[in-house]
Amino acid sequence: MIPAEDSSAEERVATTSCSWDCGSRCLLRVSVRGGRITRIATDGRPMPSLKACPRGLAQREVVYAPDRLTRPLKRVGPRGSGEFVPLSWDEALETIAVKLNAMKKESGPESVVFFSGYTKYFRPYLKRLAHSFGSPNYMTESSTCHQANTMAQKLVFGLPAGPDLMNTGCLLVWSAIPFYSSPP
Repeated sequence: MIPAEDSSAEERVATTSCSWDCGSRCLLRVSVRGGRITRIATDGRPMPSLKACPRGLAQREVVYAPDRLTRPLKRVGPRGSGEFVPLSWDEALETIAVKLNAMKKESGPESVVFFSGYTKYFRPYLKRLAHSFGSPNYMTESSTCHQANTMAQKLVFGLPAGPDLMNTGCLLVWSAIPFYSSPP
């Protein structure tokens, strides 16, 4: 657990939205005292507002995790050795720019693929970077996994629709506890 901060400092509450691994963007009320998060609560209004799940409410643990990366690191030993040195953000960006330009010069801009994960907010910026770099190779996780899911649903059910959980007679789940990881 994360210890609470000095209780004599003034506490303020900020309203924000959760960005933890889903697109719901549930409202969160984050209590901050002395520059540190002391509590995260879900939105208290009645529906239809979305209520944060346990993952969203546990963001304080993520922010203050002892092994969380907070600055760029450069590998200095062999892959897998765990040997890294910290870099400034400027040094990290310069290192990346030099390597990208070297690949572009040696093999052409189309030799580089720009791939965006689930963080959809930053996709337009990465896509612009890919195009300004001269690479037509811009991909997302949706183009590799979600599209396959959508196509399978269309072929099986005739339309891209998710499961009808409310009318399901039996639900069998492996390696997950849906009630705790993503409650209704």
